[in-house]
Amino acid sequence: MKPAVFSIAQELATLVPGGDFRLLDHHLADGPVMTGVIRIDAGSVKGFWERHDGGDEILVILAGRATFTISTGTIGTGGEDMQLEVGPGDVLCVPRAMTHGAVLHTPALDILFFTPRDGSSAWTDDPSVTPRH
Repeated sequence: MKPAVFSIAQELATLVPGGDFRLLDHHLADGPVMTGVIRIDAGSVKGFWERHDGGDEILVILAGRATFTISTGTIGTGGEDMQLEVGPGDVLCVPRAMTHGAVLHTPALDILFFTPRDGSSAWTDDPSVTPRH
């Protein structure tokens, strides 16, 4: 699976009336998945990274704009780094075990998330920032 961003509005615009649907992606998890909402403040993302070895993570962007960096390895150490822009109505699919972090372009980012409960880790490479979780 590769990282992907989908626009909910654009995908809905392709549907034909009468019960049509569009398959956007598949995701996998080894066990329970947490569903929740989070508001991330711009000041809390500097140097913050996370990864989910227990499965794929789905992020529905409700408000705000950001650029996510997603890497197949540890950021800046030889993995393939991708930059993905997201905004309200976008769905970001982060595959299992891919390190990811974001730079916010707005004061905050509101997200509906579907994250594996087990196998997740988070860290910061900036000692001035307290990790969110």
